[in-house]
Amino acid sequence: MKLILTITLKSARAGVLTGVLLAIARISGETAPLLFTALSNQFWTSNLGEPMASLPVTIFKFAMSPYENWQKLAWAGSS
Repeated sequence: MKLILTITLKSARAGVLTGVLLAIARISGETAPLLFTALSNQFWTSNLGEPMASLPVTIFKFAMSPYENWQKLAWAGSS
């Protein structure tokens, strides 16, 4: 365990950081268009011309809510 923490992790730190930043950029790139184009309907609809519910918008709404249990649900939905 000490070998992993002292040598391997120090050597891989730059690669791990790059991977984390790329993952965050990819998540942002896939989520942002839904936030702007889905029009944030909280109900399911079969008409493609109407606003639709989507998971990223629901997670965003729950994360920004003042209710602690909704924020916990947002964390659960995002993982």
